[in-house]
Amino acid sequence: MADMSANCRSLIVMNLGVTDFEEIYQVQKTLVKLRWKKQIPDVLILNEHKDVYTLGRQFRSQGKPDFQNIPSVSVDRGGDVTFHGPGQMVVYPIFYLPDFKKDVHYFIRLFENICLEFLLLYGVKGMLRKGFTGIWLDDTRKIISMGFGFSHWVSFHGLGINLDTTLERFNRIQPCGLEEIRMVNLLDCTKEISRKNGYRKKCASALSRLIAQSFGYTEVKHYHGSNSLSEFLKDAHVPKSDFTNKKNLC
Repeated sequence: MADMSANCRSLIVMNLGVTDFEEIYQVQKTLVKLRWKKQIPDVLILNEHKDVYTLGRQFRSQGKPDFQNIPSVSVDRGGDVTFHGPGQMVVYPIFYLPDFKKDVHYFIRLFENICLEFLLLYGVKGMLRKGFTGIWLDDTRKIISMGFGFSHWVSFHGLGINLDTTLERFNRIQPCGLEEIRMVNLLDCTKEISRKNGYRKKCASALSRLIAQSFGYTEVKHYHGSNSLSEFLKDAHVPKSDFTNKKNLC
């Protein structure tokens, strides 16, 4: 196991597969506490969620959309309402900002650039839209949603990259609060990814490499599957007591 001290430029990458949103939400909160107490290094969670709508701080309850029996969760991130489901790669960086730059805006800009580079790997040119978050293909088509939270200078929440998700779910909401927005999938925009060649794992691997390079991590350790958290806590010598209600992960 890599040195787990706070000063080591180590990154833990957990690829969890398909998970329950509320379960991972609670895991994030605990990891944030461990990180700002310097008990663990930075952690990057990559996963997909079972169908769920999440409501950010800008969401207004008036005129709440009909989610048609899909659960919804209010969360402490920026942004409005969005959808997560299988086929969307959701990325949660639990990063301690002072280790590279104590600047929230710099952090967000860096992730925007990472996302643009990620799309270019597949021949897709994304863009930023002034006044809005996320990555767009033009003024109406959005491919990556972003909404971070910060506690004690530790980031959590993150971004959702539509690879091959059920876009119809977005028709029930107004992403970014705008009616004219249309969400798109990466696999519909490129011929460089095949649905038959394990594209989800390959995309996750490509993105995690870009993130590690952009933030200057010198050591990266990967964990895969539903036991990732349990294995990591064992290697890091962190008691599992704070995670005992996360049965599927521990």
